[in-house]
Amino acid sequence: MARKSMGYAIIDWSQVISYSKIESYDHEYLECSGFYIMLIGKYDKQLKRYVDKKLQYIGQAYEQGIRERVIQDHKAFDKISKSLSKDPKNTLLVQAGVIIESSYQLETSQLFNDIEKFLIYDNQPCANILHKEDYSGRNIIIINDGSNDLLKKFSYKYE
Repeated sequence: MARKSMGYAIIDWSQVISYSKIESYDHEYLECSGFYIMLIGKYDKQLKRYVDKKLQYIGQAYEQGIRERVIQDHKAFDKISKSLSKDPKNTLLVQAGVIIESSYQLETSQLFNDIEKFLIYDNQPCANILHKEDYSGRNIIIINDGSNDLLKKFSYKYE
C-alpha cells in the first residue's frame, strides 16, 4: 500500500496579547488571516510577563483578520469564563499565528480547516468541543514557531 504524501506548514506565533487590549494592540499578524489561541494566565509584575498560562481554545480566521475574528462571539466564552472566575488574578490572553512557510501552493479554506482541526486534536484545549476525538484530514506536519510555549512544537499525522 502506498503512503500518502506529507505536506507541512510553519506557523509563527506572536507574543501574548491581553484580550482587553486586542482592539488597539498594534501587531501585523492581527490584520492577517491565520490562527489564534485563547489562554488564561496571571501577570507577574516581577518577571514582567504572564505566567501559569493554560490553553483554552484554538480557532482560525480565514476570510477575515485575526483581530476581527477574535472579538466576535464564541461559544467557548462560557467555558473560558468559568476558568477565569476560578481565580481573580487570571487574565484572558490571545496569541495570533500566521503561516510563514508551507509546502502547499495555495492557502485554501480546506488547508486552514485541516490545520485548525489537527491543532485542536493534538493539543486538546478545554473550551473546544469539536475535533478533539479524532482527526481525519490530510497528512500534515505543523511546526509552531515564535513566542508560543503552549502548543506542541511539532505536530504531525502520517499514514
